[in-house]
Amino acid sequence: MATKKGKTSTAMTGPVADGKTVLDPVTKRQVINMKLLEPAVKTEVASLTKQLQTAVTTLGTSILKVGEILSKVEMILKPRGIFTAYLNSLPGFNQASAYRFINAYNVAKTKYPPHVLDYIMASGIKMIGNEKKPYGVYEDIVKKLPPPTPTGSEEKDKEQAANWVNQVEARYRETRKRGARTEVNAEVLQREAFTAVLKRYAKVPDKKQLQWIRDLFAYILGNLQFAQEFAIEPKNPPNEFVQKAGGESEKAPTD
Repeated sequence: MATKKGKTSTAMTGPVADGKTVLDPVTKRQVINMKLLEPAVKTEVASLTKQLQTAVTTLGTSILKVGEILSKVEMILKPRGIFTAYLNSLPGFNQASAYRFINAYNVAKTKYPPHVLDYIMASGIKMIGNEKKPYGVYEDIVKKLPPPTPTGSEEKDKEQAANWVNQVEARYRETRKRGARTEVNAEVLQREAFTAVLKRYAKVPDKKQLQWIRDLFAYILGNLQFAQEFAIEPKNPPNEFVQKAGGESEKAPTD
C-alpha cells in the first residue's frame, strides 16, 4: 500500500505540514496549519488573530478584551482539536496564560451587565477577578455599589456604564488614599516590641539576664546613633502590655 509522504522541513524551509498542525522547527511545538482550515473558518480565525495582536500591543487594552477574543477562537478551534496548536503559534501565549485571560472574561461576563462589560473592556480598567473574588480589588466597593441594570436605551446605557465605572474607580482611589494616610499606632508597636523582648529574655540564663538587657538597649541606642546619654529607670509597663499565658491582659506587678 502506498503511503502519503509528508513534507520535509529544516530551520530554513519552515514548518512541516502534518494534517491539522505543523511542527515549528524553532520552538519544536505543533502549531496550527491555517492552510487546512475551511475557508470561512480560516477567515474568521485570521480576523480574530489580527484583533488579538492589536489588543495585546495597544496600551490600555483591557485584559477582558483579550480574554473575549481568545474565548471566541477557543469556541471555533477547540472542537477541531487545534486550539492548543493555535496558542503555540502565538508569541507569548500558552494554555496557562490564555486560560487566565479566558477565565477572567468568563467570570466578568456572568457578573457585569453587557453594557457595563463593554465599557470596562473599552476603558481598559482592570476590573478582573476570579470565581472566589469576581470583582478583584473592587470587591468591597461593588458590593455596596452594584452595577446598573440596562435601561433599554443604548445611549443611556453607555452613559450609565461610564458613570458607574468612574464612581467605582474614584471610590477605590479614595480608599487607597485613606489607607496610605492611616497613621501607625506607636503604642501597638511598642507593645509588640515589649512582648518580643520578654519572650527572648526568659530564655537567657539567670546570671546573664541583667547584662543581656543592658547590652540590648545599648546596642539599640548605638545603632540608632543617639549621641546623648540615657538614664533609664525601671517602671511598671501599662496593664495591657502584660499578657497571661492564655493571651489575656493582666495587671503589671506593683512590687
